[in-house]
Amino acid sequence: MSDQSEQEARARRAARRRATWGPGEWVPLGTPKPPLHDDATPEERLGRLWQLTCQVWAFAGKEIQRLPRHEWPIEVFEIEQTRTDAPG
Repeated sequence: MSDQSEQEARARRAARRRATWGPGEWVPLGTPKPPLHDDATPEERLGRLWQLTCQVWAFAGKEIQRLPRHEWPIEVFEIEQTRTDAPG
């Protein structure tokens, strides 16, 4: 593939990506960012985060494994109450 055709292909891919972008907003430099989630409860914020997570995984072409919690891979650590190697 020649450099020119490769550049044209990159430009077409970039144009397709830009076509999927949502509406933007021009904000002057130094303007404080508006609070995006002040009106949301913690449950609503978590729901939004989960929705975003699902979208990102789908965009990556991967499937989220939905395991019941008792099947999650875990490691149990035992914390001793007293330390014998503590100084003094």
